[in-house]
Amino acid sequence: MTNTIERKIEKVEKREQNQKEAGKMKMVVYEHNCMDSARYHLRKYKHWAKLITGVDTTKTNGFAIQGEWLQVTSQNLVPNGSLVVEYCGYDGSREFKLYRVTESGKEEIATSSRERLVDFIKKAAEELEKGTEEVEEVEEKEEGQKEEQETEEQKVEEKSEEKETSETKEKNKKEEKEMRNEMKLWNIEPYKKVSTGFGEIDAVLLGEEGRGRKRALVPITKINKINAQWVARLSAEGTYTRGTYGTVYVLTEDREKIKIIDFGVGAYGDAGRIGSWNDFLVSIEETPVRFLMRPSGG
Repeated sequence: MTNTIERKIEKVEKREQNQKEAGKMKMVVYEHNCMDSARYHLRKYKHWAKLITGVDTTKTNGFAIQGEWLQVTSQNLVPNGSLVVEYCGYDGSREFKLYRVTESGKEEIATSSRERLVDFIKKAAEELEKGTEEVEEVEEKEEGQKEEQETEEQKVEEKSEEKETSETKEKNKKEEKEMRNEMKLWNIEPYKKVSTGFGEIDAVLLGEEGRGRKRALVPITKINKINAQWVARLSAEGTYTRGTYGTVYVLTEDREKIKIIDFGVGAYGDAGRIGSWNDFLVSIEETPVRFLMRPSGG
């Protein structure tokens, strides 16, 4: 019994998801058969229409049809290929009608009176299931095409990387060197060789690792691409002193001239609670800039 309920819940959730996805599909116009009928007819007889999102086959009346109510006296926009149930109390043996709505119009699938509604409900459930399977097939096909395209793009990218010659690499190095010569560095060399998942790289290490600390790694390739007059490391590390905090300030009128690239935090003691200091890497876009450094330990 529990498995049956779980399967039903799963089906409803899948259909609701399909309905959301349908919002991305092409929309078509749906009109109730009695949209242009006289007011007398519309008031005397009951009318309604529903965009079907689910069917409860355990019920034997109109409440078996789950979905979104549609307008009777005006046009509606529904996803292409949607199932719609239409009701008109005047039609007697054809009170209930099941339509598939497409660009070419309404395709009548089934009709029923109130007395033979069980067969009609089963038919609606079958048609909805068929539509769900078609959507899944389309989604699987699109997903497969997307994966193939990504694989092809990856192959092209790999081939492009393989074609990069030593001459191109030398050219890149030369450009980086020229850029670096234009921009001045302060308190950055010597660089550290750091091992990463991509191999060894030259980088600037800021701060420390451990409790109460923060380690930051800035690749030299990133620094070389910065467009500024200066790139400077401003470390407020001082002496081992309890209860001190080292940091760097910039004058208010100069703060628009700099940008913080990254920062780290160093500290004293195993838990990092005896004292600490900030370690900044900044780009200076315009000079002069005035800093005030307060090192740890005073």
